[in-house]
Amino acid sequence: MKATVFEAGEERRPSLLPAARPRYLLCEPRYFAVVDELNPWMDRSVQPSPDCVEAEWTGLVRTVESLGADVDVMRGVSGLPDLVFTRDACIPLDGSYVRASFRCPERRAEADHVAAWLRRHGREPADLEPAQDAYLEGGDVCVFGPHVLAGWGFRSSRAGHAALADRLDVTVHSMRLVDPRFYHLDMCVCPLDGRHALVAPEMLDRAARRLLSDLVPEPIELCRAEALSFCANAIVVDGCVVMSQCPPRLRHVLAEHGFEVRCAPVAEFRKAGGAVSCLTLPLNRSTRPAA
Repeated sequence: MKATVFEAGEERRPSLLPAARPRYLLCEPRYFAVVDELNPWMDRSVQPSPDCVEAEWTGLVRTVESLGADVDVMRGVSGLPDLVFTRDACIPLDGSYVRASFRCPERRAEADHVAAWLRRHGREPADLEPAQDAYLEGGDVCVFGPHVLAGWGFRSSRAGHAALADRLDVTVHSMRLVDPRFYHLDMCVCPLDGRHALVAPEMLDRAARRLLSDLVPEPIELCRAEALSFCANAIVVDGCVVMSQCPPRLRHVLAEHGFEVRCAPVAEFRKAGGAVSCLTLPLNRSTRPAA
């Protein structure tokens, strides 16, 4: 499929496609910069190169489209540099869309803009029921087969997990994160299919590791260097794992399990603590088996 490059500020309208086709929402990176220091990766003295940012983001779009997924693009917003990390602003699941409840005040307006985009395109996002300390960010929610996994400890809270469970009438498995560099679950867990997931066990507490061993028949463990290279912050499109970089050992292990790897380097975005998963909001994510 031929990729299309959009000028800054231009918004791509969604096309009509079969529901089973993977579909992602990305935000053009016109306003991306390291403005605040909200996680250990962010350093205002180390700014991303605008030219490299544009090239990396366009490369990611082309890679995802080349694998058969559809990409919708929303405009960036001045004053919201982290809006490029669309995954964090919403929790899509089984046709429902739940607005994130950000812990950091600097990011709360992102949920408004993603919700507005969804409404313009025929989807009605829901709010979590207000509750004390009910924080929930999209990067903390992963789906492994029928299971909804949610991280807590840095950005999201167990009260946020409970609010999501109530809103969507699902069981949410809470997993505690223990390393502030891995402040969202999608930085240390990446479901690959119904049997496999990339896992960085050092970044989870003992109970979370035990839960994963019960739920995931064949976990693929990342060493610390691989985890610090954002290897778990990946997506899977038609059996192909898309990540920022893939060290030789991990590429070999994934191949042994039947997975192709496609690298879409996003090193400039890693300066703000995000990579491929953070940049892509899966609009038709589901816990239900494909028809």
